[in-house]
Amino acid sequence: MRYVLIAIMFLLSLILPGTVFHFWSWSGIKPDLLMLLTIYIAMHHRLPSGVLWGLGAGLLEDLYLGRYIGMYTLTLAVVAFLSYLLTPYLYLDNLLLTPFLAFFVTAEGKMLFAFLNLCAGL
Repeated sequence: MRYVLIAIMFLLSLILPGTVFHFWSWSGIKPDLLMLLTIYIAMHHRLPSGVLWGLGAGLLEDLYLGRYIGMYTLTLAVVAFLSYLLTPYLYLDNLLLTPFLAFFVTAEGKMLFAFLNLCAGL
């Protein structure tokens, strides 16, 4: 049942930003649900499964968006790896540190994505 729920959350995190959140965006800003789901899975699973989830989810997002293959793949794999590394230090069942961890890792992921876009000439 857990894998069915993860699959449903994965599909919703791919579909919702392009449909419902398009109308709810604030100045073009909308949440990256797939990155948040990758952070959650990396925090609560072991390193290989978290990084593999990041690779797989990033590859499917690259195929779904269809522009450059590898940008989201690399970004989500690095986000999963960084989340796993920082979890023992910042995630100690503290409600104040968990959003900080998610914010920090998301910011790092977005900066990596921007750097890859610059390298690709976008």
